[in-house]
Amino acid sequence: MDAGGDLVAAGQALSLALTLTLDSLRYNGDVGRADYRLLTTGDHCLALLPPSVPLDSLLVGLAQRLPDELEGAGGRPAARLAVHTGDVPERDGRIDASDLNVRLAVTMAHAQEFRELSGNFPFHPTLCVSPEVFERLGGQDAAGLVAGRFLAREVMRDGQVVCVVLTPHIDLSAYDAELLMLARKFSDLDPDGHRMAAAVRESIDSILDAELTGRYDPAELDEREREMLAGRLARALRAEFPASTPFRLKLSLEGNSWVFPPSEYGNIGLVVRADEEHARWSAGLLRIRPGITVAPVHRGAPSPLTPEARMAVLWLHRAAPLRENVLLRLRDEDRAAILAPASAVERTAALFRRVRERQVTEAALRPVTRRRDSARTVREAAVLLREEGVLVVGGNRRGRELAGTLRLPVPDADAYVSTRLTRRRPHHAGPSILAGGVAWVVAGPDDPLEPLPQDLPNPRRPR
Repeated sequence: MDAGGDLVAAGQALSLALTLTLDSLRYNGDVGRADYRLLTTGDHCLALLPPSVPLDSLLVGLAQRLPDELEGAGGRPAARLAVHTGDVPERDGRIDASDLNVRLAVTMAHAQEFRELSGNFPFHPTLCVSPEVFERLGGQDAAGLVAGRFLAREVMRDGQVVCVVLTPHIDLSAYDAELLMLARKFSDLDPDGHRMAAAVRESIDSILDAELTGRYDPAELDEREREMLAGRLARALRAEFPASTPFRLKLSLEGNSWVFPPSEYGNIGLVVRADEEHARWSAGLLRIRPGITVAPVHRGAPSPLTPEARMAVLWLHRAAPLRENVLLRLRDEDRAAILAPASAVERTAALFRRVRERQVTEAALRPVTRRRDSARTVREAAVLLREEGVLVVGGNRRGRELAGTLRLPVPDADAYVSTRLTRRRPHHAGPSILAGGVAWVVAGPDDPLEPLPQDLPNPRRPR
């Protein structure tokens, strides 16, 4: 599997999806006990399963479960799976990753045709299978589908089939016209999702009320506040996207668990997931019907969508970037050091001292400064940091120019970025800026601490 990003997280997601799929096959009597081996090699996760596992049920099960597990691990749901069959030897009890069958699977994962076709399916896994696997799957049925779910496209070399790319069959006729019209409304008004993402971020920040409470973690919200958050987001989205088709907003802050009471059957649900831990969000549409969720273990417990219902969600955006909740995503020791000082200026200085070369928004500053507008506090903290060689730039024109020149993240209008600078020396190869008649570069860990000259600007936001 080539999932991109964090291989460890991708491996954990693949392992969980495999376990759930094999458990389901055992429950249905399709397979006995089937252990698997999993390892990471290069930029891939490699899984080896016994030949007794029915390939069609396995691949369908992974297609259903893997997107959710990858999303939960902070990855993109559109994994690329290369599938081959054959013996893989072991050496000293370890899988031989240099074996020909393994190398064939890796080569298929890198096939140009596979990558190009996969790019058309940003929310779904795609597969590249060897001719041997395609034969085991039984080829195409009367409807032209493989395993009842995939469309096949052969990849040829010198007149020979070298692999077959399987892409998900997305039947838009399964969605009613009203739902499709609402999906088009969202897509036309917000094709890249930035407006909806901003509404999610602003709604969470508003209910956290960091300047008053100091809270930064949505896990601290009680049930009433979570209901307030969902209501606020629903109002924000209806104002941002006026539509004649009504929808019921369902918000989850932990996994893909939403509650659908019987009174909402027949309505369109806009399901939203906000994952603060990984700074990701998702949103999709589905028709709310009886039986779309797994029965909760007790009253009030989460009720996740069934695998079939998850496949029926028409995703507008999935695992898309959400503006970072900086304080939440820090290590515990860094967060404790930032929040320890008594004054807002010292806490802000500690934040920019430890969180460098990342955007820090005004909203992310509020639990640190405990103020609605932190601009003055940031300027005072930046004066302290100058003595340590730390430069803080804002989202005004000069700040953005400096950030771009130094190849730092360019701050948005309501954000700041910090970095430590040092005088340019012969071993420095990066870009530099001129200040105080001297060239300054981004400092490395071994570069000396040097105060910054006074002609470097203070951090400011655009007017």
